[in-house]
Amino acid sequence: MNPVRFFLFGFIMVALLGLAACAGNMQPTATAVPQPTETPSQTPTPVPTETPTPTATATQTNTPSPTPSPTPTPTQTPTATPTATAVPEITLTDPIIVTNGKFSFQPAEGYESEVDNQVNYGLVSMSDASGAIILTILGIPNAETALGDKRDDELLEQLIADFVENVGGVYELLGDSYPINVGTAEGISVAISGELFDKPFIGQAVFINPFDNLAFFAIALSRDSEVWFTQGAPAFAAMMESVQFQPSAAGETGDNTEATSLCTISTDTTYGYTETNAILVGGDAFGGPPRERAFLDNLLGPNGEPVSYERIGSLPFNDTILDIYELTVGGKSVTLFVDEYNWSEPQAPVGFTCAAAFPLSPP
Repeated sequence: MNPVRFFLFGFIMVALLGLAACAGNMQPTATAVPQPTETPSQTPTPVPTETPTPTATATQTNTPSPTPSPTPTPTQTPTATPTATAVPEITLTDPIIVTNGKFSFQPAEGYESEVDNQVNYGLVSMSDASGAIILTILGIPNAETALGDKRDDELLEQLIADFVENVGGVYELLGDSYPINVGTAEGISVAISGELFDKPFIGQAVFINPFDNLAFFAIALSRDSEVWFTQGAPAFAAMMESVQFQPSAAGETGDNTEATSLCTISTDTTYGYTETNAILVGGDAFGGPPRERAFLDNLLGPNGEPVSYERIGSLPFNDTILDIYELTVGGKSVTLFVDEYNWSEPQAPVGFTCAAAFPLSPP
């Protein structure tokens, strides 16, 4: 089976079940319309009976009642829609590092995400709080054989087809693919619509092959077109712009070049390894733990290998408290000391590289 299809097949059902749960029924509005039509038909009947001109005037008084027809005052609801269009001020939260997918990105505020780091790929499944918008983001390293000689637009459509058709859905491309910024690189995107679980959807998909050994695919869908255009599309664009890719590391392409790191690597062999030279991430007792995790999630081994870590305790030291972490990379374990009560621009300790620039700023 094509490796790309194999990866997609495993997570498609989970991602799409969220879409199936989304609701939306506008039919009652149609039923309400027939009623007014019957009321006017009764007004003409009394008019002929009451020949008196006054009655005719009364009929005309009813004619102004169509003035309520400016009930299009609810047309000011569309004015609410433009306000929603002002939602393009999307707030992005702390970066998520998808180590095995070789990318990181910042999720939009209000979105829940679940990261799945498998040996051969990294996957993020997301949805907004209401479940009206769902996203799936996939990074596949060493994907040359899966990609073959196909053009990017052909690969994009293949991935959309795998995503939708494998669960019995149908889709159509709404026009040609067009350029889109995925971090600092340029990918391609296309608008799509179709049906899943007998319910319509609208959305967008993105593909980029930023390096010879990496394929990146993202798709976002919504059952509600208004929600999509006012909330989903702007949030999706902002998240795609925040993406950062980890270039190929030594050994992945068979060469002996040194791995490229997107962050500063310390030249001090004591940095992080001793109590007196701990890694200062700041944030205090409440904000410190997530900042420590963001720092550690961003670390890779010297050749881009994934890193696992575990907090094994804490240690009072001078006027602060240090957290002690055991990190495992390439079968070897090291101990790092991290300080959440003090701040200094973070660096990667000697022996590590990074998946992206460190996401931490002064607290």
